[in-house]
Amino acid sequence: MSIDDRHPASLIPSRLHEPALVGLMRQKINLDMVAYIAQQAVRVINLGDEPESLPTPPRTPHKASP
Repeated sequence: MSIDDRHPASLIPSRLHEPALVGLMRQKINLDMVAYIAQQAVRVINLGDEPESLPTPPRTPHKASP
């Protein structure tokens, strides 16, 4: 295996990667790519339910007067 058959961002030979991925890595990043990746991330990352409202802060303790 020579260094030439590896993509610079990979540790394995290019032939072991999905050809569509190798082609994608050769393209310049554009807004459509960013939007697609963000959309896919939202689909797979579970952030849980959003709270109805923010919790209230605890009450501030008052000093007892002497």
